[in-house]
Amino acid sequence: MAILLAALWQTTPRWLPRVLSHWLPAGSQLALQGPLRWQDGGLSLAGAQYKAQQCLLADLGPTRLHYRAGRWQLDSDKLSVDSACLSQLPAGDDGDAPLTLDALQRQLPAIDLTIKQLSILPWQHYAGSLQLRNTAAGQRLSYQGKNLNAEALLDDRQQLTISSLNVLPPNSPHPLQLSGAISVASDFSTLPPQGKLRGEVQTAYLQQPLLMDISWQQGQGVVTLTEKGDRQPLATLPWAITPQQIRIDKGEWRWPYIDQPLSGGVSIALHDWSKGLDETQISARLNVLTAGHNGKGNAVLTLGPGSVGLTRSNLDFQLTGQANLADFSLTASIPGVVSGSILNPTLELRPGSLLRAWGKASPEMKLEEARLPLAGVKVTANGITGRLQSIIRASDSYWGRFRLHLDGLAQDFWPDKGRWQWRYWGNGQLPPLQAKWDVAGSGDWRDSRLTLDRLSTGFDRLKYGMVTVDAPRLTLNKPLSWQRDEARPALNGELQLVADKVSFSGGGHLPASTLALRLQGRDPQNFQWQGKLQAQDIGPIALRGRWDGERLRGEGWWPKQRLAVFQPFLAPDLNMTLRDGEFYAQAAFSAAREQGFAAGGHWVVKNGGMWMKDGELSGLDFVMSYRLQNHLCCWAPSSR
Repeated sequence: MAILLAALWQTTPRWLPRVLSHWLPAGSQLALQGPLRWQDGGLSLAGAQYKAQQCLLADLGPTRLHYRAGRWQLDSDKLSVDSACLSQLPAGDDGDAPLTLDALQRQLPAIDLTIKQLSILPWQHYAGSLQLRNTAAGQRLSYQGKNLNAEALLDDRQQLTISSLNVLPPNSPHPLQLSGAISVASDFSTLPPQGKLRGEVQTAYLQQPLLMDISWQQGQGVVTLTEKGDRQPLATLPWAITPQQIRIDKGEWRWPYIDQPLSGGVSIALHDWSKGLDETQISARLNVLTAGHNGKGNAVLTLGPGSVGLTRSNLDFQLTGQANLADFSLTASIPGVVSGSILNPTLELRPGSLLRAWGKASPEMKLEEARLPLAGVKVTANGITGRLQSIIRASDSYWGRFRLHLDGLAQDFWPDKGRWQWRYWGNGQLPPLQAKWDVAGSGDWRDSRLTLDRLSTGFDRLKYGMVTVDAPRLTLNKPLSWQRDEARPALNGELQLVADKVSFSGGGHLPASTLALRLQGRDPQNFQWQGKLQAQDIGPIALRGRWDGERLRGEGWWPKQRLAVFQPFLAPDLNMTLRDGEFYAQAAFSAAREQGFAAGGHWVVKNGGMWMKDGELSGLDFVMSYRLQNHLCCWAPSSR
């Protein structure tokens, strides 16, 4: 007999799961990791696994059971549960009597349960140790984890008192703290009939913690969100819940923490929520009230009816209305649909999607209208895909009026991520230089590199002080590339400016000229430039300088040349013909919005000779210094 008992004991992993299978759900299996052993006055088991249709539902680590001082003590090193395997279990028999909470409490023995490491997938972020102590007065639970801590008591009247509950959501540095009391229904399929919870969480958007109050009774309640120390709630959300529907009706919210305070209402309905997330039908309406330079505005976002799920979603949305800010207004008519997994959704905008804006973009800039057609655009976490275009009409108090068109194709694009290829064209006026201009070109934004590969900007003329430039046009000799990576920023490119003629108020002129420039620096607000100016036989004049975002500085060196090549600089009515000699010069200049253009330098003539109306001059040597500012020129000649 003793031998038979010993054999049964050693073969427990073989026969015990088969015996228990008669009480387990169909298709499920229990496997013991080794035999039961008697150790330190109690039973020990190396582990066990429970599978549902070959899906590992529960994995139990080394476990020990003792009976001491009239109480059972069950201690396990770890327990891992995969909630996705629950769907593999067959549905329960409707004819079976449901298990009630009070009956379960009465059946539990006096036991202390400890699981040193409890992990439930897919919420393993909240793994921790669990302690449960059952007494005649109720069950006391303690849970300690890195991201979840809880202390609670369920008494014999099914009142759950939560002393503390601290939850740290993923990717958040601030935990949510909850406490309160809930009346738990005896039937596990019935929601708690009443309860009251109070929570507190620190956010990055408020100086003080956010207080959350949740109270309900018989399926109806209110959620209130308030900044600590403030009497007026940020949100008041009346709600009702039944087995078929969850509703928030006529909720109110406000956000006073920005220059333009916002407020509005919210209504949400979740139909068939008890069937699971994939079967829940969502309908919602959120409106935003604003007031600004164009009066009051109301923008409305409607959702559904539709559904969202972990694998697929199909939820229509429509954003319509107007938002009026202090100096700016926006109108929108944007229909679309949310598809894909709710963990990585895709927003696809439908035909007719349009966003418009107008108002004062800055104290100097008035945006007459910006139109952004958005039909066909798709937005995901990876970026924007589709056709991106805009039409902008604006006027600047200094730079004048202009109109620009932008049209391009984006692929998984966010700023400095993905790719956006585009072309642009437009025209405008430039009052400071009494000019009209046009522009056309194309470019590409790939990851952190912004490239302008085609540019053609032309002016009818440029007039500043005593100088008039006829028909200048700016183009690219090499693409203009801006690497925006903060670790290695760089700006490079080559430009060319050509002009038919440069005329001076004294009557002279500069023939058709070409200015070639090479840019090199960190960004458009900080670069150095080098160039050469050639006007037929005049030049090349070497130039170099820098731009710091506010002021253009430069220097120029005129090479030694025959004096006769400068004949166009002299007005015809002077009746002077340059004949012999050499000429060279040096200059420094700067230009800024407030200062205007200023320059200074000197000219040098050696062995100069010229024909004049009444005779001739020869053998001239002189140095002439000059300074130009506010359209006035001061000369200081020195000759012999």
